[in-house]
Amino acid sequence: MSKVLDIESVKDTTLYKELISRSNDDTKAFVTNILTLCDEASDRATMIPKFFSEYTLHDKTHFLRVAELMSYILGETLKSLNDIEIGLLILAAFNHDQGMFINDDEYKSLEENDAYLIFRDNWYIDHANYGEIKRQIESSFISTKEKDRLLKIKSELDTAMLTDYLRESHGQRSHDYILEKYTDDKMLIVSGTNISDYLAKICLSHVKSINWINSKNGFNHDENIGTYQVNTVFLSIILRLADILDFDSDRTPEVLYKSIHFTSPVSISEWQKHRDVKGWEISKDLIRFTMYFEHPVYEKTANSFLDWIDSELNNSHNLIRRFPQKVSKYKIEVAEKVDRERLGPKNNSYLYHDLEFSLSRDEIVKLLMTDKLYQNTSLFIRELLQNSLDALRLRKSIHKADGFEWNAGRIFFKHFIDDNGQQVIECIDNGIGMDEDIVSKFFGKVGRSFYRSPEFERQRAFLKEKGVDFEPCSQFGIGFMSCFMVGDRIQLLTRKDYGQGKENGKPLIVEINGLGGLILIKEGESTQPIGTTVRIFSRNKPLFFDDWSDNIRLLLTLKGYALGTEFPIEASCEIDEIKGELNIPATIDRKRTFLEKIDIKNKKTLEVDLSSIDKNLRGFLRQTFLVDENGLPCTENLEARWEPQVDNVTWKDKEKSEMTLLVKSTNQNIKYNYHLGLEEGHSVCLDGILVCGYPGRSGYSKYEMMMLGHRASQVSSEHPFTIDVRGKIKPELSPARTPLDKGSIFNRPVGWKNLQNLLSRGSAIIWEEILSYTDEGLTPDTFWKLLLIYNGHPIYINSNILYDKLKLPSANSWIKLSQIVNFTFDNKIISAKDNQGSVHSICFSDEIVKIGKTHINGIDFNYWLTNLLISISKLKFRNDKVELVIRDNFLTQEIPANNIISREMSGIRFIPFEGFTTNYITTTKYKNIANWEHPLVKFVINSQYVERKDELQEFANALIFNLCYLIQKLEEDKKPFSTSVGLRSLKYTSILFMNINWANYPDELKPPYKIYVDNDKTVEITEDVFKEWAKQKFK
Repeated sequence: MSKVLDIESVKDTTLYKELISRSNDDTKAFVTNILTLCDEASDRATMIPKFFSEYTLHDKTHFLRVAELMSYILGETLKSLNDIEIGLLILAAFNHDQGMFINDDEYKSLEENDAYLIFRDNWYIDHANYGEIKRQIESSFISTKEKDRLLKIKSELDTAMLTDYLRESHGQRSHDYILEKYTDDKMLIVSGTNISDYLAKICLSHVKSINWINSKNGFNHDENIGTYQVNTVFLSIILRLADILDFDSDRTPEVLYKSIHFTSPVSISEWQKHRDVKGWEISKDLIRFTMYFEHPVYEKTANSFLDWIDSELNNSHNLIRRFPQKVSKYKIEVAEKVDRERLGPKNNSYLYHDLEFSLSRDEIVKLLMTDKLYQNTSLFIRELLQNSLDALRLRKSIHKADGFEWNAGRIFFKHFIDDNGQQVIECIDNGIGMDEDIVSKFFGKVGRSFYRSPEFERQRAFLKEKGVDFEPCSQFGIGFMSCFMVGDRIQLLTRKDYGQGKENGKPLIVEINGLGGLILIKEGESTQPIGTTVRIFSRNKPLFFDDWSDNIRLLLTLKGYALGTEFPIEASCEIDEIKGELNIPATIDRKRTFLEKIDIKNKKTLEVDLSSIDKNLRGFLRQTFLVDENGLPCTENLEARWEPQVDNVTWKDKEKSEMTLLVKSTNQNIKYNYHLGLEEGHSVCLDGILVCGYPGRSGYSKYEMMMLGHRASQVSSEHPFTIDVRGKIKPELSPARTPLDKGSIFNRPVGWKNLQNLLSRGSAIIWEEILSYTDEGLTPDTFWKLLLIYNGHPIYINSNILYDKLKLPSANSWIKLSQIVNFTFDNKIISAKDNQGSVHSICFSDEIVKIGKTHINGIDFNYWLTNLLISISKLKFRNDKVELVIRDNFLTQEIPANNIISREMSGIRFIPFEGFTTNYITTTKYKNIANWEHPLVKFVINSQYVERKDELQEFANALIFNLCYLIQKLEEDKKPFSTSVGLRSLKYTSILFMNINWANYPDELKPPYKIYVDNDKTVEITEDVFKEWAKQKFK
C-alpha cells in the first residue's frame, strides 16, 4: 500500500497539509511541534532489536499510511475538525504502536518474566506445527538447504509469538509510554493544556472493544481543551479503522500461523509480500483491495483480515449513528463492507475453496465419553479419583513449600437417588481447588490439562526450589469427559487454597447442562470450603438395581483401583438394593502369597520394600517358603512337600499343573501354576491407581474381580506384588490409562522395560536372602530347586553375591562360582576349569531337571547357565588363544542382567574385552557378545532406556545388533564370516551411517570398526563397506 500512497513524510499527509493551511495563532506552535514529535516516534521505531529481523512489524511507513488513510475515512468531515482534533489524529497514528517496541535490555529481561514465559509456552502448544518444525530441524535426515529453510520459518514463528505477546499489552504499553514521556513536555501543550492524557487514551482505545469507548472510560463527544471542543470518541474510531485498513501486521490471522508446516511453502515473510496490495479504493460507496495470491492460504488469510475490517466498519457506523445531535457533523465517509471481487489466485494458479480438515466436536466428545475409549462406564469413578488425588497432592506440596505439613487430605464419594428419582454421584475432596482463571482456561478445553500447562510448570519450578516436587497423574486433559458417559448435567463447587498466609480464592459454582451448552460460572456461598465437589446427575433412571445392572459400581470400582493412595478414601452407596460403605486406608496393599493362604505353620515370608530399589517406587514383593525344623527354607517339611507333576507342559496343556504342594495332613495336592497368573498376583499402579494386573486388595473375591475384569500386567515377577510408580520413572500410558501395547514384551516402551528391570532386581533380593542361608546350612541343591519351583532366575542377583555364594553342579560335587577361572560351551555341555586346573562338566541332577521341565516348554539349562556365565565374564587373550574368563571384580551394584540387552528374540551380552582385543567391537568366536569398552558400544548401553534415540544412538544400536545377527546367521548356515552378505538390516544400518554428520563426532566413534575372527584374523567395517551395503537391492 505504501507504493500506492507514495508519501515519504508527515508533511506529505493530507491531515498535515490541512493543518498548515490554517492560520490559528493559538495552535501554531503545536502544529510545528507535531513534526518533531512524529520524528521522535519514527526514530524509536528504527531501534528494533535484531530478533525482529525476519520482517518489519511497525515502522515509519506504517505510521504514515495510517495517517493518510485517516483522510480517506474522514472525507469532507476533515474540514469540520478543529486543529487539536487533526493534531491528535496525526500523533495517534505515530504513537498507537509504540508499545510494540522493546529494546535489547527489555527483551533479555523477558526470559525472567513469568507472564512472558507462560505465554510463550502456551503459544507453542497452541501452534503444534512449531514443534514439528523443531523436530525436523533436529533430524539427521535433512539437507543443509532444507535445514536453513526451516530455521528461517522457525525464526519467523518465534517473531510471530513475540508479536502476539506484545500485541496483548501494547495498547497499555503505548498509553504508559506517552504519559511517562510527554506529561510534562511543553510540546504537547495547546491552549494552556497538556493533551498527553487524551492522546494516551486514544492510543489505548485501538486495542479495546469499540463498546469500551465511552464516558465511563474517559471518552466524551465534547471534551473542552481551552476554547476547543474535542470529540475523543470519534478520533478513537478513526484511529482503529485506519490501523486495520492498513492490514496491520500485529494482527496476523491464526489461519496463517497454523498453515506453516515443514512440508509447506507457506511462510510469514511471503504473507508480508502479499499484504502489499496492488491497488485499492476507499470511498463513501466502495472499499476494495486488489490482491492476487500464489497460494490459497494467503487468500484465506486476506479474507480473514477483511472479515475483521467488515466487523470494525459495521461497529463504527453503528456507534456514530448513535451520536448526539449536537455532534452530528462527525461522520465517516466509507462503505460499511469491503468488496472482495478483486481477490483471487495469481495467473489462475489454483481454484479457491474455503476448505480445511476439521474435527466434529460432538463426535470427538462422543468418542471420549463412551466405551470406545474406556473399558466400562464405571471407570469415570477412577478419573474423578485421579483428579482429586492430584488436587490433594498439590495442596500438600504447596503447604510443604511454605514450611507446613498438611495431612488433612481426604476424599469422599457418594451414590444416591435425589428427590427427582435421578441417580447422583458425588465426589468431594479438600484439595487445592480451582479459581476462575483455571476454570476458564482449562476446564472446558478437551485435551488441555492444567497439570500439563506452562502455568503449572512455573508453579512446579517454584516448588522444586523449595525442595518439594509433585508429579501429577493427569496427562491428557480428557479424564473429566468420562463423566458424560453417565450424565449431561454436572455441577462443581470449588474454592482455591493459595497457600499459607494468603487469602483463599472466591467460592465458585460451575454448572454444565449438556455438551452443547455454555459453562455457567457464578459465585458461591462465603462458607463454601476449600476443595472441589463434583456432582453428576445421571441421565438414566434404572427400572431396578442389583450388582450387575448398576453401571456406576462405585464401591466396586474404588475397591478395585485405589490400591496405593496415600490419602484415605470413604465411599457410601445409599441406594437400598446395592447399599454399602467403604473405607480405603492410606496404605499400599500387600499381596498374599500362595503359601500364606494355606494352613501350614512351618513357613517363612520374605518381603522386599521396593522403595529401597528406587525412591519413586512404593510397594512390596513378597514370597513365602516352607521351612524345616531349623528354620531353613526347604522343599519339604513335616507338613508339606513340593511335587512336580508333568514332564512337559505346553500352552495347549496350560490347565495342567506345573507344580503341586502336597499338604500331608489332608493328603491334598494344591495346584501352583505360575504361568496361569498368581492368584491376586500382580497389580501395577501409577500414582496410587491401578493401570494393569489384578484389581483389588488381598482378599478381593473372584466374583468381584470377574465383574471388573483385569488387564494383563506389562511387568512380572515370580513373587506377588502391588507396586505403585511415581515421578520420572512412570511408564507410558494410553489416554484410557492402560499400558501401550506394542505387540511383544521385547517391544515394550522403554518406561515399561525400565520398570521390569527394577522389579526383577527387587525379585532377586529375595533370592539373595535365600542364598545367604547357605552360610547356615542350606544346600545348593535346595537353593536351585526353590529357584526353579518359584520360576526365579539368578541373572538378576548381585554379581558379587553370585561370585561369593553361588555353586554350580558338576558330576559328583558342587563348584563355587569364585573357583571357576574360565569355561567353554557348546549346545550340549558346559566345561568349567577351576583354579586348580581341574575341568568340570556342569550338569544338574535329574530331580532338578524334572522341576525345570514342569515349566512351559521346559528350561534349556545349558542356555540358561551360559547366558549367566558370559554376562559375568571378560574376553581375554590367554595361552595363545581368546577365551571367556570369569571376572573376579565387579562394581558394587553390578547385576548380570544389566549386561544384556534384548531386542525382539535376541539378546546381546556386553562384556569387557582385554588385551589386544580391547579395540574390537565384537567377535565371531562367541555369538551375541560385544565389547563394552568400545566407545560406540557405550552409546548402545547408555541409550537402552531412551525412547527417542539421537542419530548416533540409532546407528550404534543398529550396527551392534545387526553385526551380531550377521555372525549368528553365517554360523547357522555354516559359512565363513564375510561382510559381503545381502541383508536388509545391513542396508538400513548403512543408511543410518551415511546420514550422520561425522564431523560433529570424535574419531574414536568413527570407522573402521574391528571384528575379531577366530584364528587371529581381523575384519574391518570401513566406510567403503557401508557404501557397499547401501547399494544392495531387495524386492
